[in-house]
Amino acid sequence: FCFLAVMLSGVEAFAQQIPLSSQYTINKFFLSPAYAGAGEGFEVFGTYRNEWMNIPGAPETRMVSANGTICKNMGLGGSITSQQAGIFENLSASASYAYHVKLSRGHAISFGLGAGLLESRLNLAGTGADANDPMVANNADVNAMVLDASFGFLYRFKGINAGFSVPRMLTSKMKNDDGTKIFMLSPHYRGQVGYAVSFNDDWSIDPAILISISENAPVFYEVGVPVVYKKRIWIS
Repeated sequence: FCFLAVMLSGVEAFAQQIPLSSQYTINKFFLSPAYAGAGEGFEVFGTYRNEWMNIPGAPETRMVSANGTICKNMGLGGSITSQQAGIFENLSASASYAYHVKLSRGHAISFGLGAGLLESRLNLAGTGADANDPMVANNADVNAMVLDASFGFLYRFKGINAGFSVPRMLTSKMKNDDGTKIFMLSPHYRGQVGYAVSFNDDWSIDPAILISISENAPVFYEVGVPVVYKKRIWIS
């Protein structure tokens, strides 16, 4: 596994920890805490994602999230996420608050903040590395819990929505028992824009473009064009 070679050489490693999900076109709260309470009513979503099936160490993600309006201009949300990818295992829980401001002529802006806990585990056992190697023995099972935080800004006008978010603001350090830093959580940045188009009372599309940037990783681009039927069935 590529991270193993980096860590055993003693080089500081940055871990790509934000889970991927193609359901952001449906569950926009996944993109930014600013979406908490921005939709209609109370929303609950569940996600399971298994990439590269039948390949050992392939990324596997489970996530449950909920958000809704608590009063006229405020929203709350929360999520629990479990992710496993190779030698990394993460369990996180977070809560989000958003404040929505209606401007003139249908324009609106929203600000969101999120905070939570992340339990991250690094397990070199079972990677095939030499168990007698001191580096492997000292880092066979590193487990740490750290704080995490996020921020989001959202602009809406009719069918247009555009925003910027920092889903991971803190570069928390993961250390082993003797205090040696093994890896750091990498800050992430996201930008997205979408435009909902209704053809009639039943059918509409909600195309969106997502750009994600993180340290020491290539820029990630994604385009989604979900087809929506009566706001109950999404085909993407």
